[in-house]
Amino acid sequence: MRASSTRLLAVLVLALACTMPAKADEPSTGECSEKIFFLKNGRKIRAQLVEENPTQYVIRSPGGRSTLARGDVVRIEEPPTGRPFLEPPKKAREPAAPTREPRKESAKATPAPETKLEPKAPAASRGEVATAAEIADAKKILGGLPPAGDPTLEKALADASKKATLAALVGILSESPVPIENGQISDKRPDPRAQTLAAQLLRRAPAEEVRPLVAKAVSIVALERGQPTELVSFAIDLRDDAAGTLEAAFLARVLEHAKSRVVIDDFTRGLQSVGRPEVAPKLYDGLLEASLGLNASSLGRTIRFLLDRSPNPDPLIEPLAALVDPGKLPSSLVGLAEAAMILGKAKHGLHLLKLERLIQALDALTRNEENTGLVDNCQRSVMLAIARLDVPEARDVLVRAVDSSRRRERRIIALSALTQLKVPRESLAEIMEPLVRQMSEIGRSDAELNAYASTLSSLSGARYGTDVDAWAKYVSDLENEGR
Repeated sequence: MRASSTRLLAVLVLALACTMPAKADEPSTGECSEKIFFLKNGRKIRAQLVEENPTQYVIRSPGGRSTLARGDVVRIEEPPTGRPFLEPPKKAREPAAPTREPRKESAKATPAPETKLEPKAPAASRGEVATAAEIADAKKILGGLPPAGDPTLEKALADASKKATLAALVGILSESPVPIENGQISDKRPDPRAQTLAAQLLRRAPAEEVRPLVAKAVSIVALERGQPTELVSFAIDLRDDAAGTLEAAFLARVLEHAKSRVVIDDFTRGLQSVGRPEVAPKLYDGLLEASLGLNASSLGRTIRFLLDRSPNPDPLIEPLAALVDPGKLPSSLVGLAEAAMILGKAKHGLHLLKLERLIQALDALTRNEENTGLVDNCQRSVMLAIARLDVPEARDVLVRAVDSSRRRERRIIALSALTQLKVPRESLAEIMEPLVRQMSEIGRSDAELNAYASTLSSLSGARYGTDVDAWAKYVSDLENEGR
């Protein structure tokens, strides 16, 4: 009985404290006061009023502590009577004496109804943003909204924002527009209007409440069921916070699937938008070992995007240079091709020697006919990376590649890369002379001769076709000019 009296006295003291006015020289507080705030944008927020001052209200809602500018609040009302929404469900009333008996018997004395009222971890906390029932309810609410252009739509949206939970709206966005079931594209596609309306309602909510839900959705959405295109697009528009909440979610999923057979295009698209340059080195290993060429291309594109944001990308590229070993080519030739393009972004031809060694390693690579095209494409990327280096030594490397490549197709690739160079006139004779000499060798196919002619014309602006003698005279005249 004494325990019950003590608990009752504590409740009375707390209730009295909540009704006492604040001092005149202190900001008004309402830690025990729950209110409904009506905002100018039509939203309604039910929260506890923690503090107020001449410029803002400090509130506490299920999403945490936040502030509302006084100018954004139209009015404040008392909520309907009942249990405050932030207060956990009360346990069933305990019998006075038996439940306060020795501790070892307290578990047995707990009444059965308490098990039902005790808050349990919802399905959302175990791997879902919202339960299927919550998402279904939200879809019904959105399905009942008037069409676009209807004058009552704005009010209807405001009412819907009071009924549909933010988690359920994020759950609707998480559905793939092209769902996959059992490896096949499913006919059960989500309602695009429902996803559009869900995004509209989420934009009305405070970003600090929506962002953690979006990050959680990114972290758990199953790519095997299709690409979460709408979710990623919304995350990009939402922007990240200073803590990098969205960046961390996208990075984790990219690293999780980089070496798998699951397409990660949407995740890399999100990381391109919210990621910082410092994230790039974390993707290098996945780039070189990507199982899917599509994923390797996507990773390479993402890394280049991130590096372009850095004022000094060279230190960020160095870890990749350490991973690329011409003596031990990676399993992903597409990834190697992307890596070459990234190495070519370093200033002053920092990794030119390694790129030349890659050309030689690829030229010596023996693969079956099915993979010959992959090797050629990889070598093309390496040579283009060299051609884009703004250093004189790059053209010497490509001229040597033309002369030394074993396969005709790869000589043509090297000639094509040379067309990307901008060579000053005083240096033209130096680069054209070995090309004309190679062109004159017996046994060149028509395709090769045409490639040589195209390259010589691109470098000089002259037009002599496959006439080797005319090109030799042109080079001789250039050499005489320089004397």
